Amino acid sequence: MAARNTDAGSRAALKGWKGIMENRFKSAGNVVISDDVVAKIASVAATDIEGVADVVSKAMNIKKFFNSSSAAKAVHVSTSGSGTVIDIYVRLKEGYKISALAERIQKNVKEQVQNMTGTVVTRVNVHVCEIDLKKPAPAEQK
Repeated sequence: MAARNTDAGSRAALKGWKGIMENRFKSAGNVVISDDVVAKIASVAATDIEGVADVVSKAMNIKKFFNSSSAAKAVHVSTSGSGTVIDIYVRLKEGYKISALAERIQKNVKEQVQNMTGTVVTRVNVHVCEIDLKKPAPAEQK
C-alpha cells in the first residue's frame, strides 16, 4: 500500500511538473520580426496587385534627406503597442481606377503581413507617387 501512495504521489508530482514544463515552453522566449521584414512582405504584396508597376522611394525634401539616418524607402513601417502602420509608396500603371487599386493594395498588404507575421496591422496608407504612361512606339510618332 505504501508503494501505491508513493505511486499516487509520484503521479501528482509529475502532474505538477508537467504544468511547470508547459509554462516554461510557452514562455521560452520572444520572436522579434524586423520592420525591414514587414516592409519586404508589404512590398511583395503590393506588387502582386495587377495595375501596380512598382514600389518607389518616397519623395523627400533635401533637408529631411540629410537629417535622416536612412535614405528614402518605398515602405515605411511604424510599430506601437496598438499595432502596425504601413506607409507604402507606389507607381501605378495607366488605365486603372486609382481609388479601387489603392483599396486592393491596402487589403492585400494588410492580409499578407498579418498572415505571415501575426502582427496586427491597424492602417495601410497608400501613396501614389507616379503613374506609368504608355509612350507611343517610334514608328507611331509621325
